[in-house]
Amino acid sequence: RDYEILAMNCKIFDYNFVPNVCACLLGADKNIEDIQGQMVIDLGADCTEVAVVSKCGIVNGYSIALGGTVIDSAISSYVFETYNVVISDFVAEKIKKEIASLFQNDIANITFIGYDALTRAKKENTAFAKDIYQIFDVFYNKIIEGVIIVLNQLSADLVNDIAKNGIVIAGGNSNITGIEAYFKKRLQLPIYVYEQPELLCMKGAKKLLEDENLLQKVVTNN
Repeated sequence: RDYEILAMNCKIFDYNFVPNVCACLLGADKNIEDIQGQMVIDLGADCTEVAVVSKCGIVNGYSIALGGTVIDSAISSYVFETYNVVISDFVAEKIKKEIASLFQNDIANITFIGYDALTRAKKENTAFAKDIYQIFDVFYNKIIEGVIIVLNQLSADLVNDIAKNGIVIAGGNSNITGIEAYFKKRLQLPIYVYEQPELLCMKGAKKLLEDENLLQKVVTNN
């Protein structure tokens, strides 16, 4: 709705929405026009989208309100319960970006400043990756459960396509140590995490804007 309002304010009354999962695959240099199925997991800030794309259209998938902000909230709760310290969303996100890891015994750590819940005085503490591993394990395991549900709903041909082509992981919350190995071990499928995965959608959108025929196919098939 926000984008509709923006378009109208710019005097643009003829517009279409393009699935970001299609753009993510294009940003990863995947051929979405191919009949073969391509799977993508887009780990966003407010939601996660899992989709299988074939011939420029979404064949199957789901969107769930489970994104990076859920992790930030869980980190804030952990810090409060462990240290009796209140931290801002910014600090929680910084902890996530600096030491988030899907390796259970990761030794990474970060020193952060929060406020004592009782005295409100500034307080410095250190968080360790291995101590907050459970937060990430629970979050990403829920995503994997959803991927398995989608795979079980696909035809044998599409499952074979994905087994051959692998799964593209995009979005800012794919910037986490060990994510490729974590997903590969649990799904037993090739996993591809690209450099700057948070930019895949924008790179794909640029390609669509430069190719009118492809853009029309995506719009028509979705």
